[in-house]
Amino acid sequence: MSHNKVKIGSASPDITGGISPSLDDLSDVSISGPQSGHSLVYDGSAWGSSAISGSTSYIFIGEGASNAYSNTGNSGAISVGDKWYLYDSSPQNTISNATINKVSGTHWVENVTLPSGNYVFEGQFNCQLSATGGLTLALYDTSGNRLSANAYIGDSLSATTPPSTISASFGITSNTTIQLQVVSLSNVADYTGLVSQGNVPSEHNLLYIRKVS
Repeated sequence: MSHNKVKIGSASPDITGGISPSLDDLSDVSISGPQSGHSLVYDGSAWGSSAISGSTSYIFIGEGASNAYSNTGNSGAISVGDKWYLYDSSPQNTISNATINKVSGTHWVENVTLPSGNYVFEGQFNCQLSATGGLTLALYDTSGNRLSANAYIGDSLSATTPPSTISASFGITSNTTIQLQVVSLSNVADYTGLVSQGNVPSEHNLLYIRKVS
């Protein structure tokens, strides 16, 4: 038929002459299982979909929304050894086989499971104090192994003061679950009660994990 004389790859025009080709219609392009973050890459003989060489895979948690810290499911006083939670309704995760673990029924993240590899970890945190005092956190795995130095925020700081930061670099040889954990505290407001954390952690806490190899 006359309207089929002009084609783009294997895509033929319709009876009105309109053509709606896809990338896969081109003879030198083969698209198989494209994923978010993939691009069109030439392998020396044909074009296909693949992650861009050298691209960084990462996790980012901490949208800055307001949500009461008591919604983590905890009540009463915060104690040494407790997890330090982060809030995000839509955390970003491009690390293959990594899992962001939330408290059931909430958007409070309690820890992250990472596959083997080398990582750079960066985070920030803030807390509500009931009086002059402070909070010390460190990064641990769930087997109790420390992965970072201590990070501290405190003295007479209020929730409006810039958060403290924490960073680490580490390598793991198998699936490992990591979490921020309370090392020490003094006059840190409770999960619930007359003086509580309220929305301070959800609005200020964040973390960024980058897989480097």
